[in-house]
Amino acid sequence: MHDSEDKIPEHKILKLAKSPFLIFTSFFGIIIIAYCVIIEISYYKFHQNLMSLPQLGNFIVWFLPEFLLFYCLGLLFCNKNKFFRSIFYTGFIVFLLIYLAQSASIHMTNDLISVLALENIHFIGLIIHKKSLLFSAAAFVLGIIAFIAVTELFTDKHIKLTKKMFISITSLSVLLFAYLIFYNFFLLSITDKIFSFFPNRQTPVVGLICNAVKLKTEITETAIDINMFQKLGLNYNKNSKYPFMKEQIYSSPIKYSSKKTKPRPNIIVFFLEGISARSINCYGSEFKGLTPNIDSFAKAAMQVNNYYNHTAASCRGMQGQLCSIYPFHGYGEWSAKNNKKLEEMNYSSTPYMLNNFGYDTLFFCAENKPITQLFKMLKFKTVYNAKKITKELLNGQEKYVKEDILTDESFFKGFIEYLKKREKTNSKKPFFIGLYNIETHAYFKTPPNRVKYKNSDNDTLNSVHNLDLQFGKFYNYFKKSTYANNTIVILTTDHAHYFGDSHYRKTLRGDYQLLPVDKIPLLIYNPYLNLPKCYNAKMGTSIDLAPTLFHMLGINNVPNNFLGQSLFERTKDYGVSAIRHKFYFIYNNRIYMSKCPTDKLSKIFKVYTEYIKTFYLMESKNRIFSDKIDPKEYSKNTSKAPASKFKSITL
Repeated sequence: MHDSEDKIPEHKILKLAKSPFLIFTSFFGIIIIAYCVIIEISYYKFHQNLMSLPQLGNFIVWFLPEFLLFYCLGLLFCNKNKFFRSIFYTGFIVFLLIYLAQSASIHMTNDLISVLALENIHFIGLIIHKKSLLFSAAAFVLGIIAFIAVTELFTDKHIKLTKKMFISITSLSVLLFAYLIFYNFFLLSITDKIFSFFPNRQTPVVGLICNAVKLKTEITETAIDINMFQKLGLNYNKNSKYPFMKEQIYSSPIKYSSKKTKPRPNIIVFFLEGISARSINCYGSEFKGLTPNIDSFAKAAMQVNNYYNHTAASCRGMQGQLCSIYPFHGYGEWSAKNNKKLEEMNYSSTPYMLNNFGYDTLFFCAENKPITQLFKMLKFKTVYNAKKITKELLNGQEKYVKEDILTDESFFKGFIEYLKKREKTNSKKPFFIGLYNIETHAYFKTPPNRVKYKNSDNDTLNSVHNLDLQFGKFYNYFKKSTYANNTIVILTTDHAHYFGDSHYRKTLRGDYQLLPVDKIPLLIYNPYLNLPKCYNAKMGTSIDLAPTLFHMLGINNVPNNFLGQSLFERTKDYGVSAIRHKFYFIYNNRIYMSKCPTDKLSKIFKVYTEYIKTFYLMESKNRIFSDKIDPKEYSKNTSKAPASKFKSITL
């Protein structure tokens, strides 16, 4: 006997090494290992953010079918002629790029890439870690080059799949394709539930394509039941060119007695970037000493509880509150070169209305373009962006988080400097000032000079604690200034903290739902009214901010397009939030996306959904508010005259 008889012939070993099975399996294994290494050496540590077993199970269910389908297609096409292989290589590059992006999204945000993420893609430079991006790009390019080179140079083009193997792979491909169609376009529509993780449950490639289509989808007209709007007290005049316009804001004067004769008070509104109520001690944060200065302010203010954000992200959040609307357009559209169309939109924004009552309206923003264009469209007379604050108020002492974004320290320092200068002028003209900081944005790495919370390495806790310190500097100045007796100060946020931030998720306790809607803070200091220490908003949302402010000011009988209602007149015990085509129903401190606890609530939710879609349609046609309103209409306002009934305006 010869030993060679028991060995596999050499040519079979070579063929095995050159087979598409081995090439594909080895390549994908290398890519997975490389990705894990890249994540581990970057800012987003892999070992610090491993998935739980239920998450891992869902991850496999969504990722594996598409992955296997492309694997099968590779086996079928990589040994074809150059034309077919070229088509396959192109598709493979796109496929791999999508999977790397979706994997990074899962790792960073606990979710697949959503419509909201695509809409804010211009903001990616602010949150991505450059070292991780460079490593990933290099690995991707080198991996593609290596894969194509190995396949072209070393794969045996003469190896043919057996008929049985060909039929098996083809059959499996057809089954996988059918499963993907069923899962993505049928199963999800009938199970439409809220899940505790991965809200965007479509498979990676199909999901990204669908979300990209949704992002570009135009608003279309649908049949609406006007009678249902009216039954729920939703203002809509079908006979008007501007069906959402009306001539009153509230139905009766505020019941809290005035402490003194009211001139037009100054107003300051802080729209803090991405702060949920649960991150503040007076709202129940378990991290003691996290927000001592905001807590001190809360003792002098009215604390509004059970109050939610009605939309997201920042552009939509602030516009929605200042105009009391559900805006369709977000950061993506404002970043585009064709945002001239958005700048021509007309709304009865808070600054627009207060301009007509003799107010000086200003907005302070810690960044520059494009978001400052939004504030100009909303008719703020003066916009202090990062550049203007640096040039006129900081005198070379500015500090930046990233590029042209001011730190909270510099931002609050510049604002305090402005107030001091204005105080010295003894100006009698009332002002309305809105402010938007950015350093508390999700994923911002704690800079070396930021004050940390008890030496924590958690960026969320550190950013909130640092913000509290800077707000404390303002509040200490404010209490000693002349503004303390004639200025309303409101502390709230543009939207809730982004649920995908891994640092934020480590701070969460209790009944939190991984959704972009959550309870947010609303603290109102008003030296003119005897407001209660606490107030239950009953699931009211930030769409109610503007009418609540005008209710406190006693400004009522004026043309407006407010969709919200003063919190002081709320009788409903539910709220509705909307982010483009995603709708959320808030009831009994729980958030629902489809089926509500009762059929009655589900029907109400459906009516609100149609109402908001109708608003989107009118907004796309610039039919929300007329630019033909004579400013003299505002001078006719009588603060004491109640309106017994909301009246729509026909134009």
